[in-house]
Amino acid sequence: MTTKSILIVDDEIYMVGLLEKILTKEGYKTIPCHSGREAIETIQSGQKVDLLISDLKMPHVAGIDVIEIARGNDIPTIIVSGGVGTDTHIRHLKSLGYTIPDSEFIYKPIKIDLLLTLVKSKLANKN
Repeated sequence: MTTKSILIVDDEIYMVGLLEKILTKEGYKTIPCHSGREAIETIQSGQKVDLLISDLKMPHVAGIDVIEIARGNDIPTIIVSGGVGTDTHIRHLKSLGYTIPDSEFIYKPIKIDLLLTLVKSKLANKN
């Protein structure tokens, strides 16, 4: 079985490091990015990405823009976001027509068991 590659994008360096530690311990290959622009470049480079885990609120290039590019490349996504205004931000995105299923969303601080369950589910559904 080939190792699955997970692209992690968050402007919080600590969060990227935490997700990398959790996922590599589970045997996944991680591709860390600290900006939406960097994540889009990674996807468009043709590098193998089996799953995207992205924050929503990032400077310059928002997570929703990264998610749209990922979906256009048939890459499943998990959104990890939190903080003041997150619910309002999600309602606004949905009102603009963006589809954000609850099965793709995890609030910060993350629950590791939930994260791993979603990762396994998304990767299983991709096959």
